[in-house]
Amino acid sequence: TSIVETQENLVQMEKLWNLAGEKARLGGWRMRIDDTHLIWTRETAAIHELPPGEPPTLEEALAFYTPETRPIVEEAFGRCIEKGEIYDIVTQIVTRGGKRLWVRSMGEPEYDESGKIIGAQGGLQDVTELVEARERSKELERRLTSTLEDMGDAFYLLSPKLEFLFLNKQAEKLLRRSRDELLGQLIWEAFPESKSNFLSAIPKDIDPTKELSFDFHYPQFDAWFAADLYPVPEGYAVYFRDISRERVREMQLKLLEVAVERLNDVVMITDARPIEGPEGPRIVYVNEAFVKRTGYTREEVIGKTPRILQGPGTERKVLDQIRHALETWQPVRAELLNYKKSGEEFWLELEIVPITNDRGDYTHWVSIERDVTERRALEERLRESQKLEAMGQLTGGVAHDFNNLLTVILGNAELLATRLTKDAQLRMMAEMTAKAAERGAELTNRLLAFARRQALQPKTLEANRLIASIEPMLRRTISEEIDLEFVRGAGLWFAEIDPGQLEVALLNLVINARDAMPHGGKLTIETGNAHLDEAYASLHDEVKAGQYVMISVSDTGTGMTPETLARAF
Repeated sequence: TSIVETQENLVQMEKLWNLAGEKARLGGWRMRIDDTHLIWTRETAAIHELPPGEPPTLEEALAFYTPETRPIVEEAFGRCIEKGEIYDIVTQIVTRGGKRLWVRSMGEPEYDESGKIIGAQGGLQDVTELVEARERSKELERRLTSTLEDMGDAFYLLSPKLEFLFLNKQAEKLLRRSRDELLGQLIWEAFPESKSNFLSAIPKDIDPTKELSFDFHYPQFDAWFAADLYPVPEGYAVYFRDISRERVREMQLKLLEVAVERLNDVVMITDARPIEGPEGPRIVYVNEAFVKRTGYTREEVIGKTPRILQGPGTERKVLDQIRHALETWQPVRAELLNYKKSGEEFWLELEIVPITNDRGDYTHWVSIERDVTERRALEERLRESQKLEAMGQLTGGVAHDFNNLLTVILGNAELLATRLTKDAQLRMMAEMTAKAAERGAELTNRLLAFARRQALQPKTLEANRLIASIEPMLRRTISEEIDLEFVRGAGLWFAEIDPGQLEVALLNLVINARDAMPHGGKLTIETGNAHLDEAYASLHDEVKAGQYVMISVSDTGTGMTPETLARAF
């Protein structure tokens, strides 16, 4: 029973050996010195693509090795059987079917009882897949190394202890150190100056499984770096680049932004196109001065067009001028009437210039706008003042010449009146001529006063009493269809008034009102105390801030046409 069991065990062991050899592609062999034939297992024969029952001679077995590896195998086998050296080498064979395989050849000497070498035995394993995988890995490593070397960013690999394991060429350039100096060194030992800056940029609660991006300053080079740190099995992979220029540019942009935000002038930036569209270029930026001037928030205008500020008074001629400049990509300067969100008018002096990118393509328009509302008002008042002065000069000259003529007429009329004692009718006519000349002289005096060539003769009096004294004359001036009402202010202050000038002014206003109400209406003359403050006085050069008496004349008539109003002063 034990012999049977032993045989069964041997059979089972052989099956296991064959199974293991098949799965591992591993076979065995044996050769005695006194026998030229090899003994090998079924798997060894299968590796050579030979049937298991045909063991070759030593020469035939060595012939399977490629010409470049056969000498290596022969030398190793010779030292094994001659000197007893064990060998384990990887070489190549060409099978009977012509396949080129990588094999692991292993051998050791076999001794008899006296210790004499009588042969050799060993194993043969097909390691083609392993070698090819190793070659693929080497090729991948070579490509990866080449990629890391040629990439634009600097890169280095740190061990878990933060020792340099690898650096590419760009890292050597930015760190000003060669890889031979740094490999194996701790990063803090190589760059002690950067420790505080580098560590301060890394959060204390960093997740070791997640990447981290941060900027840090390296004082030794006076440079800023942007770094991306990635945990890897070997430690940490770090990509970084010099962003010193970007930091300088960013600081300049921030300074520029602050400066633009604090400008009193409006700054508006729009897209360059579409110029030909119905809406025009859209707004992409406005500064704080725009918000203050227009009353619109940034959110209300971003994405809109500058037409949001235009209104009924905006001149079409100026808009066409601006459009033509935009169509030809030319700078343009103009003054344009715009409207605030509240509807209030204001004037802007615009200077619009195109902006191009690095390729020379037009990308945006920048408009610098200055509020010139007050300046235009001053210019208008100056024009009115010049108009009034010219009128005064003309009036004064005419009045002066006319006054000279009246002097001659009045003198002659008075002389005739004294000598025409016998003819009463002629004397009466001479006296009438003298009175007419006197009335003409009064008129010229008023014209000279208007022209400021004759001093006014103000008197301190109460305006209500003065108006009451000429009320009958005013009532006779207007028609019965007009209702004349006096609203006399209580506690009216005394004022310095030239009575004759005031009478003429009121009479002219009443006559104008009468002409504006041909079918009747209401005419109101009102008096009251008024205080003109500095704000009012700054807009009206003809007055100073202080206390005044106000006399108002209003009517329900048609008023002046725009054409007439434009010529009024």
